[in-house]
Amino acid sequence: MKNSFLVGLATGIVISSASLAFANSQIQVMLNDRLKVELDGVVQEFRDETTNEIQYPITYHDRTYLPLRTVADLMNVDVDYDEKNNTAILRTQEYIENTQSNREEKKDTKMKNDLDLIKYMTKSENYMVSPFSLRMAMMLAANGAEGKTKSEILDTFGIQNIEEYNQLSQELIKKYQGNKNVTLNVANSIWLNSSIAGENVQFTKEYVDLIAKYYDGTANVENENKISSKANSWIAKKTNGKIKNMLDEKKKADFLALLINTIYFKGAWANEFDEYATFKETFTDRNNSKAEIDFMHKTAKYDYFEDNNMKMIRLPYKGYETSMYVVLPKNEKKMDIENAIQNMSMYKVEVSIPKFKTEYSLSFSKILQQLGVNEAFNQANAKFKNVMFKGVSLNKNVYIGDVLQKTFIEVDEAGTEAAAATAVIMNTTSALPQPEEIKEFKANKPFIYFIMDENTNQVLFMGEQAFIS
Repeated sequence: MKNSFLVGLATGIVISSASLAFANSQIQVMLNDRLKVELDGVVQEFRDETTNEIQYPITYHDRTYLPLRTVADLMNVDVDYDEKNNTAILRTQEYIENTQSNREEKKDTKMKNDLDLIKYMTKSENYMVSPFSLRMAMMLAANGAEGKTKSEILDTFGIQNIEEYNQLSQELIKKYQGNKNVTLNVANSIWLNSSIAGENVQFTKEYVDLIAKYYDGTANVENENKISSKANSWIAKKTNGKIKNMLDEKKKADFLALLINTIYFKGAWANEFDEYATFKETFTDRNNSKAEIDFMHKTAKYDYFEDNNMKMIRLPYKGYETSMYVVLPKNEKKMDIENAIQNMSMYKVEVSIPKFKTEYSLSFSKILQQLGVNEAFNQANAKFKNVMFKGVSLNKNVYIGDVLQKTFIEVDEAGTEAAAATAVIMNTTSALPQPEEIKEFKANKPFIYFIMDENTNQVLFMGEQAFIS
């Protein structure tokens, strides 16, 4: 019999066997009571227990159709079916290995340090921060710095060449704006307080042009009565109203300038949770307090990792270019998240995770100084005034008074909405300082999560749910 052997599903999806790149292999099918497939002279017998209707070959119009899962297993190809989108998802081992290799090649040199921020975070409440926003805001500052002030910022964030980072930022902002699968918007702006600056002090033209070119940033000048409210309005607009009142509008602004980054994300799960599968379960917090809260449930194939120190699951968003990773620590001090990301495997997993919403704000000043950014906060030694500004008196200096961040995240059956704003507050010295085995992943105790750009390994958002909201 010389039929064209094709692979099909009952839904009518047909994939040519030639497109699976069998090399020189030859497949023969014996139409017996049980399906047998011969590959390179080796006969294997299969039964598709997942799809009872198509356990055996089907001959139609001189073509023989085989169960897709059977051939996928034979060829060591991972197969999944997205019922909602009527799509068969095939991933060869070569593709999986290449994806892991690309992650290693494209890995952000400071990605591990992004996740190391976990050890600087509070243990007394739920938090969420954006390493991505913090880095980009600090690069707005680094581009206006020189000498040790600049090198300390770059070293802390693992950036060897700021020109390369500027180019990367330009590309990322454009790429994120063009993403059709998720909403991911990044915005930047710089603000001068004319009441503190006076008539002589301004941003240099070179600095304004650089921020506009590489960060799509706008330059603004407002007086002490309006700058905080205007900046707050800009932040709220860029974060879809999720970040409000970041700066205190009730008092006159006593800072010289603001350098602001915002990031806004909204993405639907690639495999959405069904609302009917959401029900109350017990969450046990860090203080061992228990409460009944809404848990989402799903059993499906996910990238999964487990060792003696942690469990981790990857929950991709539509388009598979961004994902949420959820980590259940067993021994937090010995966890190696970066290693876990590189060694995940596909399993069928029973997922149980709470719906949650977190709003958080903090000052990063002390953390940045612990990480090695010191001179930028030093009133006497910081070196910003010659690159970022012109007209600053010789007997005055410009330094970072504070680095503030405010965040928002909401996770439900449909997906995730998250936002962050980071403001670098610049002061002058005259101003006041300021195996088809089913795994179980049940997040019913404190867990860590982070949202990552899969192409560059940029950690966009990171947080922990350890207490009952």
